[in-house]
Amino acid sequence: MAIAGLLMWQVARRLLAPLENLERAVRESATDLPARAALPTSRADEIGALARTFSSVMCQLAERTSALLKARKLAEEREARIHAIANHIPDLVAYLDMDERYVFVNQAYEQRFGMSAGEIIGLTPRDLWGEDHYANAIRPHLKLALSGELVTFDAEHPYENPPLYFKVTYQPAWSGTVDTVVGVHVFARDITVERQKMRELEQKTVSDYLTGLLNRKGFDRRLESAMALSETSGRIMTLLLVDLDNFKLVNDTYGHPIGDKLLNVLATRLRCCVRESDAVARIGGDEFAVILEEVSGLHAVERVADAIIAATSVPCIIDDQQITCRTSVGGALHKPGNGNTRNELFLKADTALYAAKHAGKGRFVVFDKSRRISSDSNSRTSAD
Repeated sequence: MAIAGLLMWQVARRLLAPLENLERAVRESATDLPARAALPTSRADEIGALARTFSSVMCQLAERTSALLKARKLAEEREARIHAIANHIPDLVAYLDMDERYVFVNQAYEQRFGMSAGEIIGLTPRDLWGEDHYANAIRPHLKLALSGELVTFDAEHPYENPPLYFKVTYQPAWSGTVDTVVGVHVFARDITVERQKMRELEQKTVSDYLTGLLNRKGFDRRLESAMALSETSGRIMTLLLVDLDNFKLVNDTYGHPIGDKLLNVLATRLRCCVRESDAVARIGGDEFAVILEEVSGLHAVERVADAIIAATSVPCIIDDQQITCRTSVGGALHKPGNGNTRNELFLKADTALYAAKHAGKGRFVVFDKSRRISSDSNSRTSAD
C-alpha cells in the first residue's frame, strides 16, 4: 500500500506539473509582461489552450497599457506646453474650482502679488484681492460664470498708485458631458497703458491746440454735464462768453504769431479768475467760454466777470510789444427746473455778449428777463 501510494503521488505530481508551471508563468506575467513567453502555448491539450487564451489577454493588456502610457505622456507634454505658454504671457491666467479656490495660477500672478504659485493655490479671490474689491468687482461676475455664463468686464483697481485697469474674462469650465460647470478659467489682461493712451487721445480731441483749454467739443460736453449737475444738486450754474475787443486789429498790426501769443496769455489769465472746479474753453478764434458750476447767485457771477475784465485789461508785453486788449463778457444763468436746453442757454449768453459789445465794449451784461442790473461803473448792464 505504501508503494502504491508513492506511485500514485508520483503520477499525480507528473500530471499536475504542467498546471503548476502554468500557474507560475501566469503569476510572473502579472508583474512582468515579457514573462508570458514562458507560457506553454505550444501544448495541444487543455493547458495549452488555457495558456494561449491567457497569453492573448496579456497581449491585449500590454497594447492597451502601452497606449495609455503614450496617452499619459502626450497629456503630460501637452499640459507642460500649456503651462509654459501660460507662464510666458503677461496676462493673469488662473483656474478656480467650484469653491472659488485657485487650482492653477501662472507666473504673472506670482509677479503681481509677490507670492509663489504654491502659496496662491488654495486661496480664494477674496483672500488674494481683498474683501472690498472681491465684493464690488469680482463676486457678481464670478457668480454668473459659475452658473455657466461667459463673462467679460473691465476692472479698475483704484487702490494702486497709479490705478490699474484690467480686461477680465471668466470662462466656465464644463464637465466631460458638458452639462455641469466644474470650475472657471480666469484671464485678466492689464489695459492700464491702453486706457491711459485712450485718455490722452480723448484729452487731445477735447483740448484746444493753441491754448490747452477745452475746445468746442470739450466745451459742449462740459456744459451738458454742468447743466445736469445743476438739476440734481439744485444749485445755479452760469455760462459766460468772453470776447476780445478789437482782436482783429492786433493781428493786422502785429501779425498772427503775436496774436497767438496774446491768446495764450489771456487764456492763462482767464484760468486764474475761476475756481479749479470751473471750466474755461476757447470756442472760436478770439472767443472764450467760462462755465461756473454751483454759484451762490448773481453777485458771485458779477465778481468773476469783473475779475475777468480787470485781468484781461492789464497790458501784455509780448516780444517787446506792449499790447492792451479789453474784453466783453455776456452771461446767462441756469436755474434748476427752468427748462433751458444747452443751445438755449448758449443763445442767451451770446445775446448778452452782443449787448455788451453794442453798449461800448469792455463790460459785462447778463441775460435777465425780469430785472435790470444797476451799475455804478457802467461796466455792467442787462440784456432785456
